[in-house]
Amino acid sequence: MKFGLLFVPVFPLNYPQDQAALEILEQAKWAEKSGFDSLWAAQHHVTDTEQMFQPFPLLARFSGDCPGMILGTSALLLSLLNSIDVAEQVANIDILCGGKFILGVSLGYREKEFQAFNLSKKHRVGRFVEGVEIIRKLWTQNHVSFNGKHFQFEDVSINPKPLQKPSPEIWVGADTEPGAYRAGEIGEAWIISPRQSIVHVRKLLSKYREATRRNGKGEGKLLLMRELHIAESKEEAAKEAKPFLKEMYNTYVKWGQPGERYDLSFEELSEGRYVIGDAAACIEQLSSYVGELKVDHIGFRMTWPGMKHEDVVKSIRLFGEKVIPYFKEIH
Repeated sequence: MKFGLLFVPVFPLNYPQDQAALEILEQAKWAEKSGFDSLWAAQHHVTDTEQMFQPFPLLARFSGDCPGMILGTSALLLSLLNSIDVAEQVANIDILCGGKFILGVSLGYREKEFQAFNLSKKHRVGRFVEGVEIIRKLWTQNHVSFNGKHFQFEDVSINPKPLQKPSPEIWVGADTEPGAYRAGEIGEAWIISPRQSIVHVRKLLSKYREATRRNGKGEGKLLLMRELHIAESKEEAAKEAKPFLKEMYNTYVKWGQPGERYDLSFEELSEGRYVIGDAAACIEQLSSYVGELKVDHIGFRMTWPGMKHEDVVKSIRLFGEKVIPYFKEIH
């Protein structure tokens, strides 16, 4: 059983940038000290009402600060990006982290991002699928030529190539049934967003595993992401997390996040989505997920815009002290 810490590094617009960066780095170090296995970073662009750090610089820094940990994107908005650049960036970071990088990718959904990149959102699936194919070719071959609908080039090689052989795995995030099926077709794993309720996950999981079985991948592989805050009591945990989680989901409503409704009360959003409580409550809920979904890698978003850094660190440490040893022992 592996546990990861997910950074969706969104901060209020008026928050000091240097302080925000320092808090991210300190939280990553506490995750390493507390027995976490992996660090993940998300991506969004043009967040004009919030500020958000980009994943590759963070992950490159993590490779030096937290050697030996698995690093990954969850998820890179591949439909917006140049796949040659992505292939090179990931190859470099894979070398820096000792061959422990996982490329998590997704479509993206915010119209504003596609407009800013001068791209049509209607082409995102085609760009995404071609992008995954291009990256795999560039990691494993030289003198690659490609003639797709969205990308065309001749005789391209990238060097250095990734340290992992044959290449890093590509894991796919998806919020809809077609997306989950696509993850089973072209990805080595499906990344389950922390936004997704367990009811929604069940629906998508059937489509994902339909695709993995048809493509000779058995039951596939899952990275389950959840929202998590742990404290000495359930009441303390809820009090510390509630206002900041609610504000994060208000932002998703504003951004037009697909998949489910998010304009709900905190209590409605909590159901089958948030892991908030004391150690015993967290162990009980996570054990239920592990038993039902057969997942062996779970990542957690443990900070939301405006939350006190001290409360985040305390939660990371408590999880390492009281929850991780339980699962490491039984698995």
